Amino acid sequence: MAGGTWSFGAGSYDFLLIKTDANGNVIWAKTYGTVNNDIAWSVQQTSDGGYIVAGDSPLGMGLWDIFLIKTDANGNIGSCAAVQVQDITPTVTTPSLTLNTVSPSVNNVSPTILSVSPTVTSPTFTVSEPCFSNISESCQIVSGIITQYKGGIKVSGSGEFEVKVYNVNGVMVKFIKGTNEVKLELSRGVYFVEVVSDIKLIREKVVVR
Repeated sequence: MAGGTWSFGAGSYDFLLIKTDANGNVIWAKTYGTVNNDIAWSVQQTSDGGYIVAGDSPLGMGLWDIFLIKTDANGNIGSCAAVQVQDITPTVTTPSLTLNTVSPSVNNVSPTILSVSPTVTSPTFTVSEPCFSNISESCQIVSGIITQYKGGIKVSGSGEFEVKVYNVNGVMVKFIKGTNEVKLELSRGVYFVEVVSDIKLIREKVVVR
């Protein structure tokens, strides 16, 4: 590996080249440099087993210049008056890594399901006098107030009264206010007729065919 060091060498920064074994133990370590700042940026092993190291240094023509050295397999470069080579023994520290195993907490949420039981009310119709045939033939009106005529019914009374007619679904289909006598036209079907006056309330089933 190649880099720079301020702790060893000729002065200021110097090239630092370290050779290790497969376990990271230092086989040899050397510095290369001048009295100026010399920093190595890259190293590559060559085909003869040596190394070529590239960096920069103010040794050349300007402020900073490329600085390239070639070593043998032991890091030696031969004689060079401008470059000082030193064998050094760097301190190697083996860090102790701490591995934290995190146990995440998982919360299982149990949702609450509310089951709604609706209340169903079925209306009950009360029929006092069932009428199964045509009103004009065999349906005898109990009150005598409601009578049949062709195409509907006639309601006779004394004074003012209200007439409400409902179909079998409980929906009001006719409503009229009258005095003494009113006629209501109705289509074929079954109806519930309600007559309301000041003195009485009459409800009857009527079948119109």
